[in-house]
Amino acid sequence: MPRSTAGTAGASVRRMAWKRLLAGTSILLALYAAYWLILRGPFELPPYAFLAVFLVVPVAMRIVMDETEAKVDRAVRGAQGEERVGDLLAQLGDEYHIVHDVVVGRGNIDHVVVGPTGIFVIETKSHRGKLTEQDGQLRLNGRPLEKDFLSQGYAEAMALKEYLHKVSGREFYVVPYVVFTAAFVSVRGTPRGVGVIPSKWLVQRIQGGKGRLDSDEAARVARALATVTDEARRAAR
Repeated sequence: MPRSTAGTAGASVRRMAWKRLLAGTSILLALYAAYWLILRGPFELPPYAFLAVFLVVPVAMRIVMDETEAKVDRAVRGAQGEERVGDLLAQLGDEYHIVHDVVVGRGNIDHVVVGPTGIFVIETKSHRGKLTEQDGQLRLNGRPLEKDFLSQGYAEAMALKEYLHKVSGREFYVVPYVVFTAAFVSVRGTPRGVGVIPSKWLVQRIQGGKGRLDSDEAARVARALATVTDEARRAAR
């Protein structure tokens, strides 16, 4: 078993799902309260205004319900994807360290693995469908994705590299991966310097990494990441 240094896979995304659910519920309650007060309260409305409220507010409530359901579903699927990757990373040996939800100044990084074969940044995605790459852009079922995940993965690796240099004075090579847990991945090479792979290949890729860190150095890097991540988590409470 690897040494899980800090964080819980999928935890921040599950918190996001709850926040989205609470936000949607609050809007629905506000709309219902306004609906009840306007239609049943001591207000004298002209017929056209009464009819507008009677028709528009229920439609607005339906839209909010559908949007909330979709957003919560995406967040839950994202959390499940991160948890699946966390389970896969647990197959690594105890010479590896894992930190989840790493915060080093650019959002949060889903997973960082530090071990004898190098330092790896892992961004997890739970999209379904066939994933390909064309002209340096990822496509799902032939269409561009909603976000440039290659830029995201590369930027996270650079942010982590910069942070490690700041705290240690050393230059580390950081390998970025974008890992898909539910898509059929048909991407060759490392477009724009980022590995794009299905989750089932992840452990093998990490074990076959070409970086070289001794055990003491790996432990120091992992402790630094755990510290900054724990501090960010406490500050967010």
